[in-house]
Amino acid sequence: MEYLVIQTCLVVLFAAMVQATTGFAFGIILMMFFPLVFSVPESMWIVNVINLVTVSAITFQHRRHIVFRLVWIPLGLSILGNYIGLSNMIGFNRELGIKIVGAALFGLAMYFLFFSKKVRIEANQWTAAISGAVSGLMGGFFNMPGPPMVLYYSVAIKEKEQYIATIQFMFMFSTIYRVFFLVNKISPDPKVYTLVPYAIGSALVGILLGKYIFNKMSGDWIHKAVYSLMVLFG
Repeated sequence: MEYLVIQTCLVVLFAAMVQATTGFAFGIILMMFFPLVFSVPESMWIVNVINLVTVSAITFQHRRHIVFRLVWIPLGLSILGNYIGLSNMIGFNRELGIKIVGAALFGLAMYFLFFSKKVRIEANQWTAAISGAVSGLMGGFFNMPGPPMVLYYSVAIKEKEQYIATIQFMFMFSTIYRVFFLVNKISPDPKVYTLVPYAIGSALVGILLGKYIFNKMSGDWIHKAVYSLMVLFG
């Protein structure tokens, strides 16, 4: 158990640092790790509980820069997508779930490493709605809601403070929905509850480190590190 606590703290620390620096990837990084230890639904449970603390803290740090007008359409469609994804995720076979998560990680990594800079979407109501819906489905099925919203907000918002604030605000509310859904549907292994305090403490430290990095650099290098890890774990 002690070894699992240490592993969890290190992974959560890194994931929170990346989230605070780039605006996403917390769920992606933790879903590389937890399904190797717990079932996919249990992994979703602990990741979302920790993630709620993480995105709320980052949102509070950048609260003055939120662009509210760019939140509501993707958020509304994201909630719908989350409901569909979560409803179908419950009861998934563990081995099948791990294979699906692995394929999703590998596919996303390939896209971001080789194609993301070649694909640019327009920032309008249609792309906001589509990005929100796909983000919700990916959040509900795999707890990986970030990539579609990164595609949208990286085009819709150019100023990095506004980008990080707005995307975290959107993720905060979609994560609240997932937490309420999972808490009412899943009773995790007791070890999951034991890990939560350690994980939250590590997340808060990671946020502080990520904030320092965010203020110093663009974060491109850490993107590449995350994508390489996604390929490996996938």
